[in-house]
Amino acid sequence: MMTNTNDMITALEVDVRFPDVSGMEHLDMLLTRSELARTEQAGQLNDEQRLRLAEADRILLEQVERFYGSIKQIADLESWRRQEDAPPEQAKALGRKCRDLGLEPVLMFSTIYPEAPRGLEVLTQRIQQAAAAGIPQVLTFGHTKGVNREIWVERFKKLGPIARDHGVVVVVKQHGGETGTGQACAEIVREVDDAGIQVNY
Repeated sequence: MMTNTNDMITALEVDVRFPDVSGMEHLDMLLTRSELARTEQAGQLNDEQRLRLAEADRILLEQVERFYGSIKQIADLESWRRQEDAPPEQAKALGRKCRDLGLEPVLMFSTIYPEAPRGLEVLTQRIQQAAAAGIPQVLTFGHTKGVNREIWVERFKKLGPIARDHGVVVVVKQHGGETGTGQACAEIVREVDDAGIQVNY
């Protein structure tokens, strides 16, 4: 997780130069750009940072069709935006519909990395949605570029009690970065030491 504005701009400068990586990587890039937009709107960028951001945006716009093509393969962005903020009552209705069809939902895919700028907020919303729908687990995963382990532990320690209060378990999938192996996942979960945070396997 980028902890300051310069880190986020540096990550964006790298990301915009690789339009052919997976759509998941591009989604993370867009989350970073959204966080930078909030920083920019708050007047918290200096002149050098504004110039760097403008150049990154120029490169992004030059290749926007390639970025969009990769993202379209894995996601409906507009739908995901609506789902992030969907009220628990809507999730409850969907869970009921599944059961009316003879299906039992067992896991909700969070669609976000814990280290993303809105990671804590969205995962909290997912926990609330899963609880309302009667879904016992919310799945999250790591960024393939690696993350700041301290941010993971800090956020999971906040999410664990929320998950337990809602009767939900947040599960971490082996994927990349800090969660590239089962051992890495287990080490993080042991450090967090909360029954609301477990390894997915």
